[in-house]
Amino acid sequence: MADFFGRLDAPLDTTSTVVEAQSPVVQSLVGALAGARLDEADYRAHLAEKHR
Repeated sequence: MADFFGRLDAPLDTTSTVVEAQSPVVQSLVGALAGARLDEADYRAHLAEKHR
């Protein structure tokens, strides 16, 4: 428990880009959109099509 509370008080390392995947499904998604050029307009278009 001490380690847990110690991590809560520790400052966030904002320079780290390492992703710790928790399951095989999440691991398979890490980096799936790397290099993709998507923005909010693309997301809104996706939602409009999805809820048509």
